[in-house]
Amino acid sequence: MNKSNMLIDCRGKHCSLDYEKIEKNFKSIKDGQAILLITDSNPQKLYYELLSRERGNFYWALFEDGPNEWEVQIEKVSAF
Repeated sequence: MNKSNMLIDCRGKHCSLDYEKIEKNFKSIKDGQAILLITDSNPQKLYYELLSRERGNFYWALFEDGPNEWEVQIEKVSAF
């Protein structure tokens, strides 16, 4: 991950997977930049939220697929 990318760490009981905050951060990044999300809860709902709202303007790369931790990179891409 380069310096222009963002890390959101949502592990632990004091951090919830805040979909609105993540979507707001996603909207603030430029094409080609990405969010690296690390969480201890399955982010599948976030994927479908982004899919319906961003309509293909992102690339979702799952690096760690549970069951205790998920790590996903969400890259902003230009619409086709």
